[in-house]
Amino acid sequence: MGILFLGVFCFSILAGFALNVLAQPGTATVDSWPIFGHDLSNSRFSSYAAPRTSQVLWSTALDSGVRSSITISGNNAYAASFNGVVYALDASTGAKIWNFTAGNSIWSTPTVANGMVYVGSNDWSVYALNAATGGKVWSFPTGGGVFSSPSVVGNIVYVGSTDNNMYALDANTGAKIWNYTTSGQIRDSAAVVDGVVYVGCQGGVFYALNATTGAKIWSSPTGDGDTYTNSSPAVANGVVYVGSTDGNLYAFQTSDGTKLWAYPIGAKVSSSPAVFNNVVYVGAEDGSIYAVDSSSGTKVWSQATGGAVYSSPSIANGIVYVGSWGGKVYAFEASTGALVWSYTSGGGVFSSPTIAGGVMFVGSYDSKVYAFGSSFSPGASSSSTPNPSATLTPSSGDVTKNAWVPQPVNGAAACVVTVGAVGIVALLASSLSGASASASAGFLDKVGNKIRDLLPDTIKKWLEDVLASKRKLKIDEKKGSPYLPIKSEILVYLISILVLTFSFAYVKVVSLSQFLTILPTFLVTSILVALVRTYVLAVYARRKGVWTEYKLWYFGVAMFIVSTVALRSPFSSPTRTVHHSRNFNDRLEGFLSCSAVIITLGFAALFLVLLKSGFALIGGTGLAMCLISAFFDTFPIEPMSGKDIYKYNKILWAGLFIATLALYIAWLAHMF
Repeated sequence: MGILFLGVFCFSILAGFALNVLAQPGTATVDSWPIFGHDLSNSRFSSYAAPRTSQVLWSTALDSGVRSSITISGNNAYAASFNGVVYALDASTGAKIWNFTAGNSIWSTPTVANGMVYVGSNDWSVYALNAATGGKVWSFPTGGGVFSSPSVVGNIVYVGSTDNNMYALDANTGAKIWNYTTSGQIRDSAAVVDGVVYVGCQGGVFYALNATTGAKIWSSPTGDGDTYTNSSPAVANGVVYVGSTDGNLYAFQTSDGTKLWAYPIGAKVSSSPAVFNNVVYVGAEDGSIYAVDSSSGTKVWSQATGGAVYSSPSIANGIVYVGSWGGKVYAFEASTGALVWSYTSGGGVFSSPTIAGGVMFVGSYDSKVYAFGSSFSPGASSSSTPNPSATLTPSSGDVTKNAWVPQPVNGAAACVVTVGAVGIVALLASSLSGASASASAGFLDKVGNKIRDLLPDTIKKWLEDVLASKRKLKIDEKKGSPYLPIKSEILVYLISILVLTFSFAYVKVVSLSQFLTILPTFLVTSILVALVRTYVLAVYARRKGVWTEYKLWYFGVAMFIVSTVALRSPFSSPTRTVHHSRNFNDRLEGFLSCSAVIITLGFAALFLVLLKSGFALIGGTGLAMCLISAFFDTFPIEPMSGKDIYKYNKILWAGLFIATLALYIAWLAHMF
């Protein structure tokens, strides 16, 4: 069995690598979005065409979650991941062109200028890469993580760091020109307008610095508790707009820092504002996007999304695009806030949308970059004119606000691979069991005989002994308390819960800190799903005079490892139930198996209510575990319990199988 686990583990690692196959690049000349905020004033506005439908042109899976925005220059799209990898993608097809790996995660958005890609990393460095090849040109060490996205003016790169410094670097060599030390960490991305650098810091102070010398022109504090951790400033018509974690959206006069107004949103503002047609658009952690009059600071409209809005709005074609931590991307009418379309990704959306060539690009915590539109090509300029807005560099993603749903392709593949593997093993076991030699056995019996003939005698003898011992368990009488599990069962319960907990947690997180954060919730969810149902049914069977024992299913655990690591979608069962009684019959076995599926679906309904009530982590995880378990248990293949339901009542089995299949598909399609 140890050899099986080793083989499965090696296969899963190789399969995981195979999922990252690269494609080919292309060329074109189009309108661009080369910097986090679109331009140096952080306008987040494009005068070119933008999609009015949720049609997906392409989606490309990267190595891990995408927190930063996608920048577009020429026919290339540039993205970065939590694993610290910078990618160049073909903007038309999503094909990977090159990648560069930094020393830690990347939250900074790549900036394209001077034939180079400039990006910060949490390895305390700023990098300049060759835009065509991805080769490193230079790197500059800072004293802290670089979450800020670089702003490039001519031959100067302006970028902040969590070491409290704003840096000006030579764009060609990386040499430091100047630095200014603020009162706190800098995580936002600076706007650079008319020789002035506008930037906030975690110390609760907003600064205007001389772009040439780094000297302070003015600084403006706001309310107590303001940390300016995430929101980047937008400059328009002599006013700079910025959100704050003190729950306000601020407007300062660019000339001297005078506060013109503060709109009290009442929730942390990690999103960066966008300004268009005298309206400021910004998201908030209360799960809504707000439109505020830029002159008076009064609300024009607001719209709720499915989760906290860390993403920064982007505007084009009269539409405001924004992502939600609930996993959705939204398009709203800029004038009214009416919903134009929405799309559900497989993870929270921290990334801020960008628009170029008639396509809207955005990243997701599901490790994918999405391109929405019909084709990528130079867009026709609209009658609108740009108005500045702002950017986003969120701090720490709250993974507890994201429901657990894998990518549909991964979920489908996990199902097919697991059930196929179980079916093959079941067929092999059947061929060794000496079962049914009647004519009714038909094709499957002939295949089983062929398989048995191919096996060496030593392996065949060992497998037959194993199968015989397993069959013997079913007729041996056992006794004990119907309410107390035996020692071996307690161990199996613990292993089962740990397998469920770590598998589902592994595919959800992108960092150790996130893993430790969600582990307790996943552990509680696993206990509810795996323990309660099994215990209730075991007690019922024992009270009926049938000793039901909970045992570890080694092949099921192996398939959990395969589907978790290779497909990032756990699909199997780590345990099985063995019944010890000469009086045990098909009717009781079918009833118990059917009850297991129905109880699981009942739990699924409970978790769905929790999910819809805002308890995304435990609700989403519990729903995932229940739907996977229920669907898996309806397959009529030994040792899955669908076989027992099928023998008990074929019509009942068909109803349960169709119902669980429909729920599983709907869940994968993010219908919940």
